[in-house]
Amino acid sequence: MISECASFGAASVEILMNRQLKTPNKFQELIQGLEKLNAVHVFDGTLGAANTKIDLKEKFQEVLTCM
Repeated sequence: MISECASFGAASVEILMNRQLKTPNKFQELIQGLEKLNAVHVFDGTLGAANTKIDLKEKFQEVLTCM
């Protein structure tokens, strides 16, 4: 669901992390990558302004061009 929120719509995405049993894990890696792109903000007591959306259509076209 997080990747869909980071790809579509106009909402800023805030994430409230829960306790992870294994660190780092694929969920944390996804969140960190989206955070670097300013697509999500991990809630730290403040609200962020992470509202950059990822254009998946462009990414899919790049992959299809390489095939």
